[in-house]
Amino acid sequence: MAQDGIYGISAQHIAPGGVTSMTFEPQRVNNFVLEVGVPGQNPNYQIDRGQEQVIALSVISFPMPEERTTRIELHHGNEVRYVAGRTEFSEETLECVDYIDQETADVIYNWRRAVYNPGAGSHTASGLSIPRGGVGLAYQYKSEGAIWWVSPNGAANKIWNLHGIWPMTVRYGSGNMANSDKNTIEVTFSVDRITNESL
Repeated sequence: MAQDGIYGISAQHIAPGGVTSMTFEPQRVNNFVLEVGVPGQNPNYQIDRGQEQVIALSVISFPMPEERTTRIELHHGNEVRYVAGRTEFSEETLECVDYIDQETADVIYNWRRAVYNPGAGSHTASGLSIPRGGVGLAYQYKSEGAIWWVSPNGAANKIWNLHGIWPMTVRYGSGNMANSDKNTIEVTFSVDRITNESL
């Protein structure tokens, strides 16, 4: 049996007063920073920190990728057993504000052109001239990212690293004469894997 007030109906353990250290402080969903390493237009495909900052300051929402392991069935006699198979991570969609003065859309557009060029002529992206209908090489458009979860006081407490991230699809917004709301951009990213760092 659990002691009275512990694992019971009491909530005294959640963010109590009169204590000297943080206890069961909830993580707020709006206390995060998304870093997406946008490949720069340079010979070494180094991350452009200026463009990375534009995306970070334009974020509205970005879900954590889902980690899922498929299972392998092993049949024997009248029974079946399961063991772990391949692990995959879900693609997720970034929603951000289309800031005019920060050229948010241009940052996304140029990254997409490193993946595929639908234009009439060559388009220079990430330092490479990609011909019409051409697809970039993985090392030129795949990058690294991170989701920093922070405490209400601004202190970072956990990092989820996003490995092998690149933009699969993008929607640059939607015009609407009956609405005066902000325009938003939606970018769906493919992610190879995620890893965690506790700070």
